[in-house]
Amino acid sequence: MFAAQCAFTAATPFLGGTIQAAAMLACAGALNGFGNVLTITAMQRWAPAATIGRVLGFVMLGSFGIFPISVLLGGIVVRNLGAAAFFPLAAAMTAVAVGAALLSPEWRNFGAGPTVQRVGEIPPEPTPSTT
Repeated sequence: MFAAQCAFTAATPFLGGTIQAAAMLACAGALNGFGNVLTITAMQRWAPAATIGRVLGFVMLGSFGIFPISVLLGGIVVRNLGAAAFFPLAAAMTAVAVGAALLSPEWRNFGAGPTVQRVGEIPPEPTPSTT
């Protein structure tokens, strides 16, 4: 999902028009939104109930806290290399980050394990054995 987003982002300046670029960025944005929903949902299922606020607060700090720095760096790239170079560079940086995460077995299997029982949640009834 994030790999397709990278491909759409990298192709944006080479499409030959505003409408094509807007359509490509809309596809990249939709994939990013869907991927973020899946990631946050997996984190909510993974984190113990007592720490879920702290975990998601840390994730939001990482997302929104880095924004001013990324805008500054993006402005420097656009000023020095032009807007057409920004999109492939942004896609490459995203691809490197996703690729690095996928090299980790913990991240590759994230969300695949058993879910944590939530506070106040009633455990499922054991099935009666027929022996």
